[in-house]
Amino acid sequence: MLKFLVFILIIYIIFVVLFRFVIPYLLKRFVNRMQKKIFNQNNENFQQQQRNTKKKGEISIDFIPPKSNSNTDKVGEYVDYEEIK
Repeated sequence: MLKFLVFILIIYIIFVVLFRFVIPYLLKRFVNRMQKKIFNQNNENFQQQQRNTKKKGEISIDFIPPKSNSNTDKVGEYVDYEEIK
């Protein structure tokens, strides 16, 4: 009976030490690693956005419309006219 009580006391002390010191340390370490990981991902995304932005005075063409095949020379000549009353 005494061995059982000592065993239970030792297990209790181990759990108390584990939950009091070890678990918070491991959680803090995990949270810090995740924060660094998320920060690095956000920082990389921001740097990519900065590289893709245009500098002042820089011109970029996103869309070039296709050339139409209609020839305006076949339309005719423009004649300037006046109305006569």
